[in-house]
Amino acid sequence: MKILILTDIFGEKAIPSELLTKDSIILEPYEIDESIKDEKLLYNNFIKESGHENYFQLAYKRAVELDPDIIIGFSIGASIAWRLSSFNFSSKIICFYPSQIRNHLDIIPKVETTVVFPKKELHFNLDKIIEELRLKKNLELKKSIALHGFMNEKSINYDKSEKFKFVQMILQKFYE
Repeated sequence: MKILILTDIFGEKAIPSELLTKDSIILEPYEIDESIKDEKLLYNNFIKESGHENYFQLAYKRAVELDPDIIIGFSIGASIAWRLSSFNFSSKIICFYPSQIRNHLDIIPKVETTVVFPKKELHFNLDKIIEELRLKKNLELKKSIALHGFMNEKSINYDKSEKFKFVQMILQKFYE
C-alpha cells in the first residue's frame, strides 16, 4: 500500500513512526533546517522557501506520479492534502489540523476524506468552519481534545495520549 505523507513545517522527523511503512513516501515542502526548533521561524522559512501554492504543486505532481492509496497530511501538509481531496489521486485522505482549510471551503472531496481538527485554532473560529464542512459528501470530521500539533513530538502542543488515539484510529480504519 503506497502512502504519501505531506509533512508540516518540522519535516520528516515529526511524522509519527507508527504510520510509516516500507511503501511510505514522505514529501516535505522544502529542505528543512533541522537545527531550527522555533515554530515561528520554521513557518517564516516555509513561506520564504516554498509557500502554500508551491507545496501544493509539488504534492500534486507527486500524487500524479505515485497514485498513492492513502494521502496523510499534517498542518500545512494537511491543508495541501485537503486541496488534493478534490481530485481522484487516492482512495483515502487524512488531514490533521489543516488550518488553511478555511481558505478552501469550496472544495468537495471526491475521495473518502477524514479531517481531524484540534480543539481550537488561534486565528479563526473553528466551530464555524466545521459547521460549513459538516454536510459535504465523502467527508468525516473529528475533533481532538488537544491543540494544533498534538501528533508532533517536536511541537509545544504534543499530546501523547491524543497521538496514540489517532494513530490507532488510522491503523485500524485505513491501513490494511
